[in-house]
Amino acid sequence: MERAEYRKGTLPVNTRSLHEVRRDPSATLAAVRPFAVSLVTAALCLAPRTARAEGLEVYPADEQDPSFALEVHGAVVLPFERSAVCPTAGACVLGTGFGAGGYFLGRLPIGLSLLAGYEVWLLDGGGVYEVSAIHSLRVGLRWILEPSARVQPYLQGTLGGLLLTDPAQASTAGGLVTLGAGLEVELTESVALNFCGALDLFSLAAFSTRDGLTRARDFGVNVGLEVQAGVVIQLGASGAR
Repeated sequence: MERAEYRKGTLPVNTRSLHEVRRDPSATLAAVRPFAVSLVTAALCLAPRTARAEGLEVYPADEQDPSFALEVHGAVVLPFERSAVCPTAGACVLGTGFGAGGYFLGRLPIGLSLLAGYEVWLLDGGGVYEVSAIHSLRVGLRWILEPSARVQPYLQGTLGGLLLTDPAQASTAGGLVTLGAGLEVELTESVALNFCGALDLFSLAAFSTRDGLTRARDFGVNVGLEVQAGVVIQLGASGAR
């Protein structure tokens, strides 16, 4: 007669004789099944504890979703190639100056950010203009190379349109391409400092100034160096950076 014994701390044991098990394959399966079920149950129970013991972290799914951030920055602007706008015969309307702007960023978990924003430069007008104001709307990409680090280096590229004014009356319009690199330095889960150096390449349509000169008559690319410093604020849930 078949009898199963259960003792505390042991697995169920089938007492059918070894001779019977060998003769009947179904008996073999019946004997092995309790051991297999017990092993699978033990593995499922121990796996999460083993992962925590080895320092592995399992992040909630919502932390892997796209997130949004707002950046505000100030800048120093140094145009250095401006021969298309500043002929040698006249004063230059693109002198050194300052800028300010902001970006709205849509961040993806892979470290890529889509950005869109506005920036204004206030440059020395060389006596022709009191202030040369250049307004620009930009869109672009920012690729953070180490998104999980506290100090996050990145590469950035933008393009957009711009408007030169004196200081409120429009003089001319043009296009802009910017290539840059920078660092985001996390202070908290939702706030980071931002530092960026960028090369601005822009072109303007022909326009006349009050000194009687026609500037940017021929197509030419002006080049400037921009150094930015600002703050990035994560919007929404913390920890989504």
